[in-house]
Amino acid sequence: MTDDMNNNTATTADSSLPQANASAIGGTGGAGGQAITLSYSNNYSSLLLMYTYLLNLANSNDGLRAEMNLLLPILQEAMEDEKKYREAFLTAVQSLGKQ
Repeated sequence: MTDDMNNNTATTADSSLPQANASAIGGTGGAGGQAITLSYSNNYSSLLLMYTYLLNLANSNDGLRAEMNLLLPILQEAMEDEKKYREAFLTAVQSLGKQ
């Protein structure tokens, strides 16, 4: 994933991953420049809010407990994935600082 960002490539399957893209265009007087675009969408706080809501709902309603217990592990996995995406984004930002 980090290699893809360093090579400025992204595949369709990785479109939700953080990306760092660079392009160079000649400026005035022949001095080239570089523009860098970083994009990252952090969904961790939304996932955590939904997880907390569903956990409270499961604890207050015995009829929904079984259904919520199926959803909670899925949300936990999504939150872990979100942490990995954030780490990849921070790695991309750090690699840009070294260039």
